[in-house]
Amino acid sequence: MNKVEKCHYDVFISYRRKTGADDARLLQQALKARGYNVFFDYESLRDGKFDERIFAAIEEAPVFILMLSEGALDNCVNENDWVRIEIEHALEKKRKIIPVAQFPQTWHYPDNLPQKLTLVMCEQISELNKFALFEESIDAIVRDRFPSALKKLRHGQEDGATVEPSKEWPVSPTISGDRYRVNVNGFVFDMMRVDGGKMQIGATQEQGEEAEKNEYPAHEINLSTFYIGQFPVTQNLWELVMGYSKSHFKENDHDFKMPSGTTLGARATGGASGAAIGAVAGPVMSCGDGRFHNEVVSDLGHCPAENLTHDEACEFVGRLSGMTNIQFDLPTEEEWEYAARGGQKSKGSKYAGSDEIEDVAWFRRNSVGSTHPVGKKKPNELGIYDMSGNVWEWTSTPAHPYGLNIVAGGNVFIRRGGSWWHDAASCRVSKRYASDRSKKTSGLGLRLVIRENIE
Repeated sequence: MNKVEKCHYDVFISYRRKTGADDARLLQQALKARGYNVFFDYESLRDGKFDERIFAAIEEAPVFILMLSEGALDNCVNENDWVRIEIEHALEKKRKIIPVAQFPQTWHYPDNLPQKLTLVMCEQISELNKFALFEESIDAIVRDRFPSALKKLRHGQEDGATVEPSKEWPVSPTISGDRYRVNVNGFVFDMMRVDGGKMQIGATQEQGEEAEKNEYPAHEINLSTFYIGQFPVTQNLWELVMGYSKSHFKENDHDFKMPSGTTLGARATGGASGAAIGAVAGPVMSCGDGRFHNEVVSDLGHCPAENLTHDEACEFVGRLSGMTNIQFDLPTEEEWEYAARGGQKSKGSKYAGSDEIEDVAWFRRNSVGSTHPVGKKKPNELGIYDMSGNVWEWTSTPAHPYGLNIVAGGNVFIRRGGSWWHDAASCRVSKRYASDRSKKTSGLGLRLVIRENIE
């Protein structure tokens, strides 16, 4: 028998071809979009003999998804049934088996399953909702069922794991330097270091009479070091990660000029890296151009992604994390305000980088009714752009009054920063605005943070 070359799969999908192929393919595409390497077999039998590639793929993948379509297990009484063989091999190799069904509450296992396969019946059935809540159902599977299995295999801690030392899973990179460059399939963007420390936030003195009730009391916070996006997430990065664009402003004819002393990026040679900034040749897309170039370009010259809900922002973060092996997140509102004020380099400005809003923000008076390419106004003390105006930015913080404990979850979250269609008062660094998680407007986007593996 020829040796079967092993690939590093995260997920193996087992399905009944007659009734489950479409659902399995839908699941495969959704998981791949989130950065997982998925084995989805559609030519598993060769001359009546079970293909050895299947055994190798099951052994490589810590997660084994069993698609419970109509009649999926009815033929498992036959010891030569390929679905049965896959399940039995997964059980033998101690893979994490996740049964998935469109309507788990009504799904029933056959009464005559072989005894060994009855172990699968002990596993909770996850829901695959193919309709309005499809993305949410995928997120729930990944969030609730994947982590322990993937972690065990990647660190060689599971009995029966077959990870070859020469083919170890990549570890998350160490994040260091004043700025950290991230490469996503040839597209690079920068995360700026924000050294931790103490700061007064809220209705501080420079906010004056414009400070609103929910900004009181001014209070001290103490944060650890983190990294935050130099720009809000732009449309081209969003489309690269998500595969679609929902932004309202898909065309923008504003001329673009780079900020003085800023370069466009560095030609990428591999995965995420903290390489020094250098020049790169290549055109800059207008907002929403939808074309991708082989040249590596930064976010500069592109409009912010907008018209997205809080859940969509979280989905983007999850997919990007999977694609880069870097744990991204939305900022908390404390992190957001700390960074907007300039962190330990803060000069105490009313807006992010200046007391003169025209210097740093696109807002109602100067936006001409639309968003603008990021990086065209001045940065703040940390070299971060567009934290005042252009688009509001979702945070991960549930709405709450200062002074009360934050209750996790809920449907209302804080957004920060103001937008192209708001007045100057809404673009102040202390301004808080609460919105339902389903809210989406042409003035609402997101910015990324990194908190883990920081040197």
